[in-house]
Amino acid sequence: DAVPNAFYRAQTSVVFPTSHSISVNYTYFDGISRFNPQAATQQINSSIYTPVSFLNGGIRAGADIITFNATARARLTSDFFTRVGRINLRLNYRDTVFREESQNRFSGGQLRASGTYSISRNGSIPAPLRGTFVRANAVYSLEQEEIQQVDMQLSRSLGRSGRFTVGVSHLLPTSQTTGQIGINLDLGGRARSSSDFRARGGEYSYRQSVRGSVGLDTPHQYVQLSDRAQSGGAAATVTLFVDNSGSGTYEPDNGDEILPYNAVRLDRSAQARVGKDGRLRLMQLQSFYRYNVEVNRRAIPNPMLVPATDNFSFISDPNMYNQIEIPFYRTGVIDGEVVIMRNGERSGQGGLRMYLNGLDNDFSETIRSFHGGGFYAMDIPPGRYSLEVDPVQLDFLDVVARDGLLQFTVEPQAQGHFLSGIDLVLQPRDEPLAPALLVDSDTMKVLAEQVEAAVLADVHNAFYLFIRAQESLFNGRFAEARNHIEQSVRLFESDHAIALKGSIEYMLGNTAEARQLWQEANRRNPGIELPDTELLDQILNNGN
Repeated sequence: DAVPNAFYRAQTSVVFPTSHSISVNYTYFDGISRFNPQAATQQINSSIYTPVSFLNGGIRAGADIITFNATARARLTSDFFTRVGRINLRLNYRDTVFREESQNRFSGGQLRASGTYSISRNGSIPAPLRGTFVRANAVYSLEQEEIQQVDMQLSRSLGRSGRFTVGVSHLLPTSQTTGQIGINLDLGGRARSSSDFRARGGEYSYRQSVRGSVGLDTPHQYVQLSDRAQSGGAAATVTLFVDNSGSGTYEPDNGDEILPYNAVRLDRSAQARVGKDGRLRLMQLQSFYRYNVEVNRRAIPNPMLVPATDNFSFISDPNMYNQIEIPFYRTGVIDGEVVIMRNGERSGQGGLRMYLNGLDNDFSETIRSFHGGGFYAMDIPPGRYSLEVDPVQLDFLDVVARDGLLQFTVEPQAQGHFLSGIDLVLQPRDEPLAPALLVDSDTMKVLAEQVEAAVLADVHNAFYLFIRAQESLFNGRFAEARNHIEQSVRLFESDHAIALKGSIEYMLGNTAEARQLWQEANRRNPGIELPDTELLDQILNNGN
């Protein structure tokens, strides 16, 4: 960071795979300014952390050194912490060193020992104490060589959004005891209420405070309330939308639809919230920092939607909402059959690998034909594609593709593009082309169109019911989801549908049947992504 005529700052940090970490922050002050009212010349902040695995703990040490023209001051701190069973223990040392005329003077120093015990939620524990945290603390003065203060505190949750605290503190030098009762309430993440009652030496006091901040997303005229400070930080508004207009930008007048989901992941911590306007707002971002973003498709109930990009980055600007638009497109579904023509007879060939590659994008996928030669593929973004059987397997079977490299186009349609009847015809290398069919071409064309229309209708309805089932699952309507998926499987049994049916059974408590369905989906398609049981448990808890 460079602020001419004020300061120049450099900082670095590293975290090792072993959990060791080091960080250093150096600032050079260029004269007195609003950033340097103490008239310091330079400042160094440093910290180091090392785990102590055999003690189930770690050690952290740090120093904050500020130099002036003739003096210097250093604040030193170190912590040792460990865990024994359900008890967390911590020992903290802190001191301040002053340097004047080449002489060092310590302020006295302080040792603080604390222990925290978490009472279990076991049914044998009285209800008022379940899940309570008990904390004890003692402060020892190195200069006075005596314990100066002891504290005891009990804290437990109050519903889902509050915490109740009661504590006692005793100062030994003055024999003064202070009692405290506090209630903290989280008002939906938009504000925080704090109530505090204290009694000390016959005096009583009560304090009530409400803390929050207001942010304005100017382009959308949206007011964002938060229980944390927003001024000085950065934020971003992410608009996820279905790009029905095909323009790549959100145009509600041309039929674009907002997707009101928290479907992005950042490489740093942030506060994410979907507003009433359906847009996702990321708050508590660091200013001038490059954030790497990953689009989480699993958070979108409709599996037929795919983002224009899965990964990107942006640099956050201070005191404003960065505007980010992510268009989604409805994907295509293809199905067909791999057949080998021998002596004019067709026979399906299962177990073959097929390579699906985008001609105008970087999409690629390997597909396998099922027993009987059938195959299908989902989640194909709009664009032109090629499909071919693995040449190594063609050589092994001593066959060639009759029509060479097969090409097709997935179009951006409102309900997704379903392409049926994509057949890959193989024939022996030394066999001539199959003889002409005895049926005239016009009749054959009519028959093919009728068959294709019937098959396509079943496939379309099956995937429509699949989408309805997944939406019902995410909204907690599990019985309705089971009804939709069973209808879908009767029309077209895909491995994705089998996996989704397993997820629905899991939510209904049938875990054994769910795992059998997942195993069957994995057997049919080893590359399928099986559901995350933690995500399913989260949906189940939200529903309750």
